[in-house]
Amino acid sequence: MSEYVVEEFIKLVSVCNEDGTADLIGDLPALPYCFSRSECFQVGNVDVCWSEWMRLRDFLVRIEGSAVEGVLKAISFHVKGIKCEEASKEIYYVVRDYILRECSASDESIFMVR
Repeated sequence: MSEYVVEEFIKLVSVCNEDGTADLIGDLPALPYCFSRSECFQVGNVDVCWSEWMRLRDFLVRIEGSAVEGVLKAISFHVKGIKCEEASKEIYYVVRDYILRECSASDESIFMVR
């Protein structure tokens, strides 16, 4: 397991699998969420939803959003299909830029549409 610090409060965690690929999980603070929800669960007044797996470059990414009382509080991502040696903070910027591009065209966040 490796940890990367992208910015002061942004960390990524990478776990290498036996097949030489890595899973990379990271936070995406203060970004919009405009992806169709694949699945959700609720615990008390907290909703956690995530998107379908999407192809981005040569890996798969899934975006997760968390809301409290219907207000989006945080999003994170899960990347799979990268080689262990490719896991780095550069992936964060690829995912962040993708979300900004996709969601800037959207008029509103669709995260909490029920």
